[in-house]
Amino acid sequence: MVLSLVCPRPVVTVAVVLLLQGSQPVIADQHQTREALSGLAQEMSTCSAFFALAASVLRRASPEGTRQAIEHYEMAGKILLAQAIVIADVIGLDAEAPEDWSRAALQQMVKEINADPRNSAALMTSKYHAPCQTLLKDSATRFRALIESDTPD
Repeated sequence: MVLSLVCPRPVVTVAVVLLLQGSQPVIADQHQTREALSGLAQEMSTCSAFFALAASVLRRASPEGTRQAIEHYEMAGKILLAQAIVIADVIGLDAEAPEDWSRAALQQMVKEINADPRNSAALMTSKYHAPCQTLLKDSATRFRALIESDTPD
């Protein structure tokens, strides 16, 4: 399950920008925005679990020369979980919520892998890798998509 990972750079999420602008009370009162932010935090938590799992698999299965790739996955997971925690704080959720979501996602991924070990790398790649890479690189676009998905036509 060796997957390419662009070196993650620290990403400023929509939630961090909103915090810096001092608009936290306005955000918490807007149901649609709150729901979109909650969805974004849940996706970030899931991706955090994916990156942690990928790092763990690579650590066990790869030669010593892949340490940089492992570190990239570990960093990506930590960045996304930290951002999910910030979002949870902005919308008034307990900081434990993103960690709980991440643990639940990890358990689900392990179940999926154990159910079909032979095809697990393809499953994890198709289901998580691309969406998590996109979320890592451009969470603002995903946030806009979540906002728009709740907008009545």
